[in-house]
Amino acid sequence: MLITGRAVQGVGNGGTILMIEMILCDLVPLRDRERSTAIIFGVFGIVSSLDPFIGGAIVEGAT
Repeated sequence: MLITGRAVQGVGNGGTILMIEMILCDLVPLRDRERSTAIIFGVFGIVSSLDPFIGGAIVEGAT
């Protein structure tokens, strides 16, 4: 069950990254694209590293 859950999570995460790239390529001019990509994936990386702590705090506080 854990392996299947991680596989589904990986597919969802890959789809999210793909959609972000597609939308970014449509909306942002080529000159500004590298800066926009760095900002978006920087925020994505910070949130991904904080997510287990926030999830743990929610589970600890739930009744």
